[in-house]
Amino acid sequence: MEIIKGQRVHVFHLRKGDFDGVATRDFNTDTEEWYPIALAKGNFLKGLSLNAFWEAGDGIPCRKSLTTLILLNE
Repeated sequence: MEIIKGQRVHVFHLRKGDFDGVATRDFNTDTEEWYPIALAKGNFLKGLSLNAFWEAGDGIPCRKSLTTLILLNE
């Protein structure tokens, strides 16, 4: 699936949970191992680790094998 820079997606991540994100560059989910996604405005995310947390605009490492994406309509 082709994702365009700035496109909003809902992310289901096996370790980080689910959250809304924004693509930071164009990418193809069929060829990329790591998805370039930043946390969407108005969101906060805490990971499994005590020191892992992200605020709006932070890049979140999303590995293909742990992640499912759903495109959101603007």
